[in-house]
Amino acid sequence: MTQQEIHNYKCTLSPELLEKAKKELTEDHDTLKQEIQTIRERILRCPGLKPRVDDRFLIKFLRARKFDQERTYSLIINYYTMKKENEDIYTNMTPKCIKPLLDTQLVTVLPKPSKLGETVIVFRPGRWDPEKYPMEDIYRASFLINSAVVESEEAQVNGVRYINDLSDFGWVHAKNFTPTFAKKFSTMIQDAFPMRVKGIHYLHQPSVFEYVFSMIKPFLKEKLRKRLHFLGDKVEGLHEYIDPENLPEEYAGKLPSLDSPEFIDRLVARDQEFEDDAKFGFVSMTIQHQSKKSQDAMENLPGTFKKLNVD
Repeated sequence: MTQQEIHNYKCTLSPELLEKAKKELTEDHDTLKQEIQTIRERILRCPGLKPRVDDRFLIKFLRARKFDQERTYSLIINYYTMKKENEDIYTNMTPKCIKPLLDTQLVTVLPKPSKLGETVIVFRPGRWDPEKYPMEDIYRASFLINSAVVESEEAQVNGVRYINDLSDFGWVHAKNFTPTFAKKFSTMIQDAFPMRVKGIHYLHQPSVFEYVFSMIKPFLKEKLRKRLHFLGDKVEGLHEYIDPENLPEEYAGKLPSLDSPEFIDRLVARDQEFEDDAKFGFVSMTIQHQSKKSQDAMENLPGTFKKLNVD
């Protein structure tokens, strides 16, 4: 990677968002370059890791952890640990590889933000056909959409808001969902991805949702649990957070139907970027089981979560 490619960041934030980043994320324009350089030097010292070190990549992680260097370092390590420990999923992690699934509009992004500027991601698992697509492809779709979203500096500063629309979600879907995947999804969103989740809204929950949520809930931190909204069929509940002018008709909004290929087409056009990104990660890594103290910090969650033996 050339010096020009490394130092490729040019701020696109408005004066208002710069002020918000300063107030909410402790971002300081005068020390930004040094903050980026500090985290760059540290991750380059991590044994066995071949990381991306360009400014645009690193600033996403710094903003996600409010420029706390220790927490940013842990987030980056977790990000690459997920890739290493789940190589079967992260193989073929490009839009073209799962385009048929993406074309179902299983995951998409609203064209306009919430009232507070958050990017709104809509997840509709009822559109998933388990006989055609494995659960790994659901994870891939989520990861790719999330990755595309956080390239936006507005999303980095304002965060994201999810709408989980469970229309047509039934037992044929639920029976494929396991605690293992519940943990993978939860870990990615909370601990291994540079994204600030400001809220998750559940719509049209069927009775089988209780079964699925019982697997998800143990892995959710208290901070995120407080940001869950269970609306049932009361789609108007979204209007508190998202102006009806910016919602599709499915959610009592003023926009046309949610289905639109434009976002997916733009995502697929960036296929090469995801191929390039796949070249980075742990070439080798040494892992050890968590200490009792670390296990307590994870609220005694079941499973075999591991950590890196790093400085």
